[in-house]
Amino acid sequence: MHFVRTLNHGSLAPRDYTIDQLRRFIIKQGLRPGDALPNYDLLAKHFKVSRMTIHRAMAHLAKDGMITRMHRKGCFVAKRISPKSPALSEIGVISAFSRKGLFFSYLREIMVGIMSACEPTGMDLNILSVFDAPTAIHPQDLSTTIDGVLLLGVLNDNYIAAMAKQRIPTVVLDYHTEAAALDYVVCDNAGATRAVMEHLLALGHRRIVYLGGMGLDIMDSSRHQTHEAIGNRERREAYLDTMISHGLGNLAHAYVINRSTPELREQTLKEALAPFLKKSKAAESPTALLVYDAKDAYQFYAMAQAAGLQAPRDFSIAAVASSSDEAHILGDRPLTCTQCDFHNMGVQGVQILQRRCRGALPKTPSITRVGFNFHPGATAASLTPSSRAS
Repeated sequence: MHFVRTLNHGSLAPRDYTIDQLRRFIIKQGLRPGDALPNYDLLAKHFKVSRMTIHRAMAHLAKDGMITRMHRKGCFVAKRISPKSPALSEIGVISAFSRKGLFFSYLREIMVGIMSACEPTGMDLNILSVFDAPTAIHPQDLSTTIDGVLLLGVLNDNYIAAMAKQRIPTVVLDYHTEAAALDYVVCDNAGATRAVMEHLLALGHRRIVYLGGMGLDIMDSSRHQTHEAIGNRERREAYLDTMISHGLGNLAHAYVINRSTPELREQTLKEALAPFLKKSKAAESPTALLVYDAKDAYQFYAMAQAAGLQAPRDFSIAAVASSSDEAHILGDRPLTCTQCDFHNMGVQGVQILQRRCRGALPKTPSITRVGFNFHPGATAASLTPSSRAS
């Protein structure tokens, strides 16, 4: 397995590279015998080679009987070109994170899963970082250079829809949208939320607050646009549904972290912390906080500790999602949380690409959910007013 960092043609001679890309172009575009190819100037611009290189590549394909060149009329497909087998040999991983960031936290688990699925068959990975890229990575630039695409951390629905239009096998990891008929592999967000909620409720908690999150869409023109991704919304809605199903809908309260600026983020955390500090109204104060992921749970805990509160002495804190390499530790106590099978998310992504390369692409959004493990940590039983006063 090789790692490729750019969309260039490596050690291939320009003519050989262009011959290979023209074959891919004909296959990917579904061109049939008699269909016209774009003119030399357009092909040269598309493949980023000279017009002379296109001329030489066309001459080679014409000699092999793949195309027919007609004076003043252009070039036409002469016979159908069958895809090579196996169809999936090079995967493009397009990430909204830096390349370095791909090998930390839960992203590392996804990448290890991808690599473990690629290794047995020698598939190559072309790792492209939107975060690191000096220029935009356009979907149309990928259709003739790689066999399948994995989108990781890409929250831009317009970009995902543009990728779907290229008709190249594409799997979106850790995010899903109704905007495009692609394959999506995501966590069981609702199931994980319910697992933690039922744990807290079984301990006697009734006043449980939820702290959600906003996704950062760095592909937006503002480069700092946030929105509540579907996965985050699923967690918030599962929290609300669980509270309602237990007859506690009137006690439900959800906050959403605003990540637009560090100041707004801190303001949201302070707003969520404020009800826990109202000791004069202890009977109405929340006794537990459910945070959408472990990272923000740690930050909330640090703010609570600075304000004189301790978990689980004064309140219980739990998180919906975490990765295996996080310590799950708040102070000297483990954090109650679920751990998504991110490794399997990467494996599933590659396996779905393999199936799509051998068969039809989806006509509607297709969602695959991976499981999770529940880790009970230091959550206290529901706190009474008297215990708060002590």
